[in-house]
Amino acid sequence: MFLCIASHVAVAQEVYDTVLLNNQNEDTMRILPQKGIVDMQIIKSQKYLNNKSSVNCDCQGGTMLEKQICTNLELQKADSLLHVVIDSLTAQYDEDIADMLLLEQQYWEYYRYAYASSHLKDTYGSTRMDMILYMEKALQVTKERIKYLRMRKFSEVSY
Repeated sequence: MFLCIASHVAVAQEVYDTVLLNNQNEDTMRILPQKGIVDMQIIKSQKYLNNKSSVNCDCQGGTMLEKQICTNLELQKADSLLHVVIDSLTAQYDEDIADMLLLEQQYWEYYRYAYASSHLKDTYGSTRMDMILYMEKALQVTKERIKYLRMRKFSEVSY
């Protein structure tokens, strides 16, 4: 179990370090697709979401498609909340500190996709269950990030 977790963290850290060391957006955008990382733009644009009006996400169970739709929508909701928290946090600081927080957030988002991707063998040939797992892992770290930022928001001292 430990080796499995360690390998996932190692892959995620490798991508995170690569992005951190190559702080140019153009380079970063070439790195991420090579690693098979699916970002929020791709998640939000999935054709299966056309069926979301016929799915009740409050009910347990359902088909794999319904689970995929509900997980996708939950991740989108958490991502939107994350951006509200980030905007609220950056509004408290001067431009330089706000810019650093936004850069930190950008790096965290690369980490989120790398972490979620590290749980898959191949995102391009993934099954529906693989992509549900991917979104569940992205959702998990997104919720943790929101909790961290909210704690940071209320405990940081302005200078």
